[in-house]
Amino acid sequence: MSKRKRKAAPDKLFQPAPEVSNGPPTKSDLIRAYAKQFKSAGPKEIATALSVQGVVVTPAHVSTTLSTDKRKRRHSKPASVNRFGQLIEAKKMVVRLGGIDAAREALNAYAVIVG
Repeated sequence: MSKRKRKAAPDKLFQPAPEVSNGPPTKSDLIRAYAKQFKSAGPKEIATALSVQGVVVTPAHVSTTLSTDKRKRRHSKPASVNRFGQLIEAKKMVVRLGGIDAAREALNAYAVIVG
C-alpha cells in the first residue's frame, strides 16, 4: 500500500472579519468567513485551517454549512413583495401630486418627454 501524503497546515493567514452580531462568532460564522476570504479552499483545507486556530470542526461540518448557505442564497424575494413596495410608492406619489388625475397627467407628460 502506498502512503497518502497529508497536506500540511495551510500557511495562509486567516483573520476573521470584525464581529457584527452580538457575542463571539460561531463556528459557522468562522467557516463562512474563511470560505469568503479563500474562495478556492475546500472543506478539508478550511477544517484544517480553523483547527490550527483552535476551532475544532470536521470537513463534513464545513461542507454542510457551505451547502446550506448556497441553498439559502438561491431563493430571492418573490415578485409580489417588490410589487407591493412599488404600490406603496405609487400611492405616496398620488398623494403628493394631489390626486389620481394629477398623477396620470404627470406620468403622461413624463412619457412624452422620455419618448
